[in-house]
Amino acid sequence: ESPSATYRWNRTSWSTVLGTMVISLSSASSIWSSGSLRGGGAVACLLLAMLVGGCGASSNEALKPGASDAPDVGTELFTCADDVIQTRVPPPIDDLAEQELVIKRVAARYNGDVAVKAIKPTPIGPIALVGAKWESADFRDAERLLLGLGVRKVYSFASSDGLDDPTTAVGWSVDEALPDVRRVVKRSPGFVDLWVWPEAGSIQLFWHGEVPAEVQALVGELPGGVRVDPITQVPYPNKVLMRAQNAVFSDATDQDIRDVLSFAGRCHDYRGIRVGVIEKDEAQRAEIARRLSEQVGLPVMVEFEERGTTDG
Repeated sequence: ESPSATYRWNRTSWSTVLGTMVISLSSASSIWSSGSLRGGGAVACLLLAMLVGGCGASSNEALKPGASDAPDVGTELFTCADDVIQTRVPPPIDDLAEQELVIKRVAARYNGDVAVKAIKPTPIGPIALVGAKWESADFRDAERLLLGLGVRKVYSFASSDGLDDPTTAVGWSVDEALPDVRRVVKRSPGFVDLWVWPEAGSIQLFWHGEVPAEVQALVGELPGGVRVDPITQVPYPNKVLMRAQNAVFSDATDQDIRDVLSFAGRCHDYRGIRVGVIEKDEAQRAEIARRLSEQVGLPVMVEFEERGTTDG
């Protein structure tokens, strides 16, 4: 699932580009492109309202999260965190020695009719690939034997589909765990976002406010070996972040700023929003950030782009 949605302005036409990131809900991130900016704020707001549930209230005060959460822009420029979970190096396998013992046990004691094509330690436990079609009788027999020997997951070897390395199948296991996690978090107040980290076999939840007991109970190892990491608290609810993001392209934004806006999106750490501007002088960054922050009621990070670049 993408950490966040980003709205991009290209001055020509509305188009939707869907690109996957191993995360955000359904492991997807989206970029929205809009048409002529001059005089088009109302149209942009209407389309964004249909797509994400509204551009928010018409007044700046209605966009603000509340007096206790109001941002202090100050004199230093606000910056979003650069660290995105999917770009980190996965942590070492903490039970590697135990998994290697399982693999040796399989080599010594597995006596199924179907060959084990590959078996490796992974962040969720040993995964084996066998030379039988998925859900065939031979596959089920091999799966039963291998699970009994301590293997965590068994999949059908399929080199034509790229599944010839057991570590690739960790992402499949994460996908299998997602529906149950989503079912709990989506009905709970305070949910902001969900990321998946296939390489680490884990799911990360971002929350605002008190975490319900049923959500907190997800933290730790799930039945299939996938882990839900400790929940990350963020300062603003999702509705406030999305309204602020949408408001950047509204008619409330001064014309001289709207003329150079290229995109707006939530920060990856959800502490504010980030916006792109085209071909502006470095000295104007702080002024643009100050004016937009006062307008939308959240901290704003301003990024400069050269004309014709894309955000992704």
